[in-house]
Amino acid sequence: MGGPRGAGWVAAGLLLGAGACYCIYRLTRGRRRGDRELGIRSSKSAGGTAGFPAGALEEGTSEGQLCGRSARPQTGGTWESQWSKTSQPEDLTDGSYDDVLNAEQLQKLLYLLESAEDPVIIERVLITLGNNAAFSVNQAIIRELGGIPIVANKINHSNQSIKEKALNALNNLSVNVENQIKIKIYISQVCEDVFSGPLNSAVQLAGLRLLTNMTVTNDHQHMLHSYITDLFQVLLTGNGNTKVFVHGLSSFPIAKLVWM
Repeated sequence: MGGPRGAGWVAAGLLLGAGACYCIYRLTRGRRRGDRELGIRSSKSAGGTAGFPAGALEEGTSEGQLCGRSARPQTGGTWESQWSKTSQPEDLTDGSYDDVLNAEQLQKLLYLLESAEDPVIIERVLITLGNNAAFSVNQAIIRELGGIPIVANKINHSNQSIKEKALNALNNLSVNVENQIKIKIYISQVCEDVFSGPLNSAVQLAGLRLLTNMTVTNDHQHMLHSYITDLFQVLLTGNGNTKVFVHGLSSFPIAKLVWM
C-alpha cells in the first residue's frame, strides 16, 4: 500500500478537506453578513429614520417635523408650499412692494391693524394702508372691506405718531366721494384734535389736510361752521405750513364771508 500510489491518495484527501473547509467558511460569512443587513433594515422599520436611531424621536414627532415641516401636508399644498408659507411669512409692511396690494393683502393688513397692540406694527400698517389708499382702486376696496372704521379708530390712539398716520390714511381715502360718506362721522373728532392739540404739530397738519379734502364739495362744509373761530385762531398763531392749510379751508361759503 505504500509507495507513490499511497502518497497520491493522501494528497487528494488533503485537497478535498481544504476545499470543504473553504466552502463552510464562505457560507458562514455570507450568513453573518445577511444577518447584519437584516438587522439594519429591521432597525429602520422599527421607527428609526435616516440619521436618527430607532427611539430617538419623541412620541408624535416625525422626521418632517424635525426638519421644521408638518409631516403631513395640509389640504391644498405640498410640504414645500406649506413650508414656504409658514417659515417665510409675507411682510406687507416692509415697503418692498412696487405694485399696488391686492384685496387679499389689504384684508390681511386690516386684520393686523385691528388686532395688533404693538405701536410699531400699528404705525407700519397705517403707513402701508395710507400709501395704497393713494390709488383709486384701493380706495374702493378698503371701503368695501370695512376698513374705514378700522383706520379711523386709530385717531383715538394716545400715540401721536399713530394718530397722525391714521389721519394721513383717512386723508387719502377721502379723495373718494363714497368714502367721504363714511368718514364724515369723524369730522367733529378731527376738529377737536386739530384745534385743541399742540399748535403746528404733525397731528394738526394731518387733520387740516383731511378737513380740506372733506370740504372740497359743499356736502360737508356745514360741519365746520362751529369751528370758524378756531380756524382764525390757528391762522393767526400758526407757522407758515399751518397757515397754508388753514387758507385751504377758505373755500367754505361761510368762511369766505369771514375772510372778507
